[in-house]
Amino acid sequence: MERTQIKRKMERSAGKMHVKKKRELESKPEDSPQPIGELVKFPGRYPTTNAFIPKRHYEKFHFHGKTYALEDTVLLTPKGANKKPYVAIIKDIYLYIRDKEESLKLQVQWFYRPEDLDKKYVRHWKSKDARELLYSLHRDEVIAESVMNICSVYFAPEGKQIPNHGEYPDFFVTWFYDCYIKKICKLCDIIFDDDEQQQELDLLVAKTISQAGDLLDIEKKKKLRRKSRLIKSHELVDQIKDGLSVDEGTANNEETIGSTSESVNSDSYLNDF
Repeated sequence: MERTQIKRKMERSAGKMHVKKKRELESKPEDSPQPIGELVKFPGRYPTTNAFIPKRHYEKFHFHGKTYALEDTVLLTPKGANKKPYVAIIKDIYLYIRDKEESLKLQVQWFYRPEDLDKKYVRHWKSKDARELLYSLHRDEVIAESVMNICSVYFAPEGKQIPNHGEYPDFFVTWFYDCYIKKICKLCDIIFDDDEQQQELDLLVAKTISQAGDLLDIEKKKKLRRKSRLIKSHELVDQIKDGLSVDEGTANNEETIGSTSESVNSDSYLNDF
């Protein structure tokens, strides 16, 4: 008799677990963002009420077949039609639990596009390239569903050339925007009171160097351009001395001159830096 009762209890319990699991699966469709990996931080309880803080922090999440992690630079869905995607760094990933409902949220640190700036405060500054973004300390909370894709943002310090557009087509940063006082300054002129903020910027510059190599000095690049032009001039003089027309000589040496020029030339926007 006792065995029968225990068996029935186990069956009822298994049935309840099945229903609970089914509801969880129904409430979490496959295309919704899901945290992955181990729980990295549990905030504990509120000091005044002793209630649990409804956040569970993770290092990664999965969404639409892609995995995103802390410190990834991503494109976010903009508000309104015909607007360019927002660009931000993922600083925190957490599962927010409220009234038994779960939602995955992110804390992000924004980049600003030149057109986002208040022209009243920065009317004398103009961007020289469509890829340009401005670094900021502005952070917000967004839903994980707003993430569109991963992108790359390269940090080029003062005096360094911008990564080549053909090899690095995403975005670059040379300026900082203080969204609170609405002023801009060059990356090299930033003085952060917080050591952690300075360290984060240094790491972003180091990340650019690891991906794009040690960026060439702009002055060194100008010298290479002048050297290329000088080589070309000498070759043309030699061709004239040898009795060749300029056009014939240029055609015969097109590959040689082209390869030399290509190694030192890049997009026209670099001329302005």
